[in-house]
Amino acid sequence: MSYRTADLYRPDADDQVDIRSRTCYTGESVDMIICSHVFKRVSDDCKAMRELHRVLKPGGFLIAMVPLTEGVHDTHEDPAITDPAVRWKYFGKATICASTVGAIFWGD
Repeated sequence: MSYRTADLYRPDADDQVDIRSRTCYTGESVDMIICSHVFKRVSDDCKAMRELHRVLKPGGFLIAMVPLTEGVHDTHEDPAITDPAVRWKYFGKATICASTVGAIFWGD
């Protein structure tokens, strides 16, 4: 099995890509994708899911890890809030977009 790492910002990733438009991967070419806390940082998660589906081979699969907090039923995000203190108050984080991690696997 071979794999490549992918990230929008990390310079040490194999591929610097936007998860919403992975044009560097051909359709139905990937066996497995792992996304660790990626979707919470994507402005159009539906577009990202369609793109991941496009590159997965038939029978391929996606492992998507997302944060879950018991008792929280609604989420709120406002990219217009840029003050770190206010972001901590509402979102528990100071940055608008942190780096995310993904891996793409091909069977050999």
